[in-house]
Amino acid sequence: MRLLDEALAQDATWESWPGTELALRQSAAIAAVLSDLPQPAARHLQRALSIFDRVWSGDLFAGLPVTVLTVSATLALAGRIDPAVELYAWAARSLPDPPTFERHAIGRQQRIALAGLERASATGRPGAALDRQQVLRLSLDEVATVLEQR
Repeated sequence: MRLLDEALAQDATWESWPGTELALRQSAAIAAVLSDLPQPAARHLQRALSIFDRVWSGDLFAGLPVTVLTVSATLALAGRIDPAVELYAWAARSLPDPPTFERHAIGRQQRIALAGLERASATGRPGAALDRQQVLRLSLDEVATVLEQR
């Protein structure tokens, strides 16, 4: 986490490299979730989601669904069970059959999100059928709620 934070702090112009920043933010969020730190995870996810919302219309390598899996794990860790379940359900349905080199990473993301939901005793109900914009809005709103929970 420290190295990822240092990398992100080195350059305030990541906006010109959204794919690189997304990868760094996603990695930093995963590290925070694995360390049971929902606030730092939410901070990185908020920035990643804003990039998807503003400049990243494509979902190269299932980028948004994979990020939403990490949002789900972060929300579960912060006790926000209902939106965590809803977002996990959307992400799980939205993941394409990944290329071979991505299967491990996506499988890892699903395991992290499911572990977070299990730790929080989620019910596992399927969740509503949301579109991409609804998922972005819900994710951004819920991440903001986690950040306000100090």
